Amino acid sequence: MKENIIYMISNAFRIYVYWKLINTLFNNPKYKNIWVFIGFFLYYLINSTISLIFVNFTLNVITNIVPLIILTFLYESKLSSKIVVSLAFYAVNMMADGMMYAITLVTGINSVIVSSGIATVLFTFLLELLFEYVLRKRAHHELGIMYFITILVVPLGSILIGIMTMSEYDAKVIAVSVILILFNIMVFYLYDRLQKSYEAIYEKRILEQAIMAKNTELEIMKESQEKISIIRHDFKNHLISIEKYAENNDCKGVTKYIQSAFDFLKIDSQLVDTGNSNIDSIINYKLQEMQQKNIETEYSVVIPDKLKIRDFDINIVMGNLLNNAMEAMEKIKHKKFFLDISFEKNILFIHMENTYNGKEKKKGELFLTTKSNKKIHGIGLKSIENVLEKYDGDIIYCPDKTKGVFKVDVMLCNKEIN
Repeated sequence: MKENIIYMISNAFRIYVYWKLINTLFNNPKYKNIWVFIGFFLYYLINSTISLIFVNFTLNVITNIVPLIILTFLYESKLSSKIVVSLAFYAVNMMADGMMYAITLVTGINSVIVSSGIATVLFTFLLELLFEYVLRKRAHHELGIMYFITILVVPLGSILIGIMTMSEYDAKVIAVSVILILFNIMVFYLYDRLQKSYEAIYEKRILEQAIMAKNTELEIMKESQEKISIIRHDFKNHLISIEKYAENNDCKGVTKYIQSAFDFLKIDSQLVDTGNSNIDSIINYKLQEMQQKNIETEYSVVIPDKLKIRDFDINIVMGNLLNNAMEAMEKIKHKKFFLDISFEKNILFIHMENTYNGKEKKKGELFLTTKSNKKIHGIGLKSIENVLEKYDGDIIYCPDKTKGVFKVDVMLCNKEIN
């Protein structure tokens, strides 16, 4: 009887771990949470009842895998993915079971936590945590490594405590089993809440980046509208002045006056005009800003007028890199910037060079700001990483301290994102 109670407890925890794994992989249930809960509860009842009544390996496998496959239909995903995931879950569970028994044979320790299957479930829980951490790390949503290591200690510590205290089936073992499992669920729940809070903060920062990008676009449009309004307002006066030069046959005066108008509008042969209005706007805006700050600029932009890469994503990459370049040139005398954007074999290549003071801070593969606004700078780097992830891209930093030149190369695949 006591063995059955402990089995029911460990099986409930195992179903909980399966639920966590499925939610990690298929995070879009087709039905309300109550139906998902009912589905997993029925799975628990059917599997536990059959396992306790019929001690048959084949039947045990069927009652584990088939209901698990059926449960995956509560989520949005391909049929092949559902089958593969279900089989993988059970295979991991069997592997964990085998490892626990192997440890028992090697150490000679015969503990209830192993024979009851609780150790297997805790080990599977440990693998689930590792799996979830990897997925979140790929999406750049992970918490710090120290948080994660602290969480990993819980299931590992639970196994060790169980081995030391659970020597035979009695009331104490049942109590310890319940406490260990509830403690693991509680700690993981808190970790999950902390992780979601971090994701909410991260998404808020991404939204701030989007707002900044849109503000830049609005500034460009506003500046253009202001110039057009001024020209319209003074259009009559300009025509009168040109007419006077023409009446006096002063061709040089006409040319000089028209050139002054071009200078005011910042329309010259060097401005970027690829036909891609989004890229043209942000580059022209930033280049004009550089020229106003007496930064020597040189650039070449040869790309199609239309790209599959979203304008918003290009703005994030270009805006952040151009801002970083301008920031690096703020406190140096010789300010020089070079930009080359090209398109070849369905790949967008972005190359930037700027002079800098030869000082940089690095975290992993990313270069950090030396200014006080590290939080905003960090958001920008994360935003660029996200875009690179979406378009199978890459970024290479090449600081040359000897020449005082910082180079950045970015590659983005030209593909549509659903």
